[in-house]
Amino acid sequence: MESRAMNVSIEEYFREHPWFHGVPREELQEAAGLLKPAFFASGSWLMKEGQLAEECFLLLDGQAQVTSRNLVGERVVLSELSAGEMVGEIALMRNDRRGASVQALTEVNALRIDRDAFARLSEISPLFYESLSYTAEIRMIHGILQKASIWSAIPEQELRGLAEITVRKHVEAGETVVLSGEFSNQFFMVLDGKFEMTQAGKRATVLRKGDFFGEVSLLAGVPEENTIVAATDGELMVMAEEEFHSILAYYPPVKQQFTEVLRIRRPDLTVSVSREENVEHEVAVRQTEETSSPVAGRKRDSWMNVLLLSAGAFILLSLLALLLKGNQAVIVASLIVGGAVGPITFVSIIRDAQLLGFQARRLALMFILSAVFAVPLAWVLEQWLLVSEEGPLGSFRVDAAPIVIGVVEELSKLLLVVALLRAKRMRFLMDAIVFGATAGMGFAALESAYYGWMHLEQNSAWQMLAVLWTRTLLSPFGHGTWTAIASAGIWYGLTVHAKRGEAAGSGAVRKWTIAALLVFAAIVLHACWDFQPWSGWGRLLWLTFIGCGGLFLLLLLIRRGGEEERRSLAALNPPRQLRLRQDEAEKQGADILCEACGTYSPRGATYCTRCGQALLLEDAGG
Repeated sequence: MESRAMNVSIEEYFREHPWFHGVPREELQEAAGLLKPAFFASGSWLMKEGQLAEECFLLLDGQAQVTSRNLVGERVVLSELSAGEMVGEIALMRNDRRGASVQALTEVNALRIDRDAFARLSEISPLFYESLSYTAEIRMIHGILQKASIWSAIPEQELRGLAEITVRKHVEAGETVVLSGEFSNQFFMVLDGKFEMTQAGKRATVLRKGDFFGEVSLLAGVPEENTIVAATDGELMVMAEEEFHSILAYYPPVKQQFTEVLRIRRPDLTVSVSREENVEHEVAVRQTEETSSPVAGRKRDSWMNVLLLSAGAFILLSLLALLLKGNQAVIVASLIVGGAVGPITFVSIIRDAQLLGFQARRLALMFILSAVFAVPLAWVLEQWLLVSEEGPLGSFRVDAAPIVIGVVEELSKLLLVVALLRAKRMRFLMDAIVFGATAGMGFAALESAYYGWMHLEQNSAWQMLAVLWTRTLLSPFGHGTWTAIASAGIWYGLTVHAKRGEAAGSGAVRKWTIAALLVFAAIVLHACWDFQPWSGWGRLLWLTFIGCGGLFLLLLLIRRGGEEERRSLAALNPPRQLRLRQDEAEKQGADILCEACGTYSPRGATYCTRCGQALLLEDAGG
């Protein structure tokens, strides 16, 4: 009897629904008999993301929450459902896995519609299937836009309108979507598959889910410089030029995002943007910084672990070197660790201060290259200029020694930094500071080991250890600080070259002036450190003054570089309209590694501020 009563209520429900107007009573009764009642307690799951779809549900009462993982693995709230709404039909119609999870917020009574029942309902009412097909398409695009796109700053209800004006396009492997040299009148976002971007015949990168292209031609009115070819079968979301510009005009945060993307991908074209638009962009970014940002830079303290580990190892080796006199293995280990402990700790501190960091192996490579390349080069030049009587300085070489050493050693270290900073990915002041400090400390590590070895040969292990410990304690005041400052100057100079047309402007003159002053300051600090006009306490005070002056200037540059990173990050990742689940909002996750350029972004960012591509986690869909 209970089952029959339920069937009657289902039949009456269907008869009153617009989907089933005109359907004969007998067929409605048959379809109602295929549906089963389902009850879900508060907190239970109706379905989970990633499961194969075998059924869908029509809610009769109660509320349920739809959540999904975005590209960076956060579980976000897509919508909340109530009585009369259907859920799970998209994956059922596409014969696919669930694209979202649904959890009961209250007690929920629903109708379970399995695959056979769904097919029968579609058969007796074509309007049922057609209506669901249309709404499913819109809901699917809407969900993708919410959790995996640059449009997530648009309010949810208005995002539904955006879903209605976009078109999904299937692309087969090998198909050319955009051709270099041609104008694009459409905007594309990758929904599925991989697309290879080539520039001048060379592979530049691979675009994946959440990435987009076509915006450069639409924003700057120039031909595309890249060719985009489908590497696999895939799907694109396509938007016409008129709709694209309408959205940018209506939503300032979205316009702000694309302006930042243009700065990233084509810095040479930003000068074509009007001064008024640049001012608007800066104001919008400041407003974004002042509002709640989804990006939360976590406090990094990895340098403490580095310090404790390396200092502990050096203390142990120092004791062994004193106890096991003449043990060459211990002596060599003491020289290596003692020379590196201060420099590595200093580099770790500077790296932790960077919001948008690089992988440790890239810094390690710079550290080693500086030791292997810059130290021998500086030694050869100093021998020629200061030791050889046939050198160009002649009798002035003694008086000129401090300034010559400062110039030679800083330029030797900067050769590597300049080569690195010319790369497109090195777009921030903090990049120059971090890699400059790394190059300087690689130089300092080998230099310290060399001085320690010289004192070992002349005196004893005790003298060697005294030199190493002294240089370890003084390392923050020396090479790392000087080269970081000089590298910042080089960065200012290179940013002028990166933007065509800026060279004649007042901004370029200012940057060139800053560049020259910073390089000059680094050389002067280095020379003054070597000059040492007094001895005893006077010498200590002099070194303290020079060292603190260099650190103060470096801290000012780090502060300026940090502000620049935060502004760029806020511009590309403005506050999202999408809500995180409460348990996700409280998480403090690790930084996210960009697969495209191999750099880190803080938790909460969805697009990389260096290359503009979507940040992906392998398990984001789970």
